[in-house]
Amino acid sequence: MTEKLANLLKAAIELEVSGSIRYLWQYVTLGQALDPGLRETFKDSSIGKLKRGMALGERLFFFENVPATQLAPLHVGVSLKEMIDLDLKAENDVISKYKEIVKTAAEEGDGDTQSLCEKILAEEEQLKRILMCERGRLHTKLIK
Repeated sequence: MTEKLANLLKAAIELEVSGSIRYLWQYVTLGQALDPGLRETFKDSSIGKLKRGMALGERLFFFENVPATQLAPLHVGVSLKEMIDLDLKAENDVISKYKEIVKTAAEEGDGDTQSLCEKILAEEEQLKRILMCERGRLHTKLIK
């Protein structure tokens, strides 16, 4: 594993762990006031991001690299609309990072890292679709 790929994985871990904290905080702060489905999405996203960060850390450790120990900047939001908008921005950032990792891993011939990150990329894109639907539902409620 080259230093470039290792650094990309470390950056992805930072994004995943920060995302896990962001979704956890949103889940907790919105409490019962939130639609149960969206609340579970926040909870599941928090857990999923932590698991993805762990998988990336294990991949780095396999190559005797030290996983990231810092967080990416963390923006939680106050209102539900702001939270979803910040989540979508963060998902766009992490999707871009995974696309770069997949491309780099392919160029380096690291099929295992490429496969892992393609799977994670698909999960992140699915989460983005869910958030976009929620933003659309929220927008419709605000207009009425």
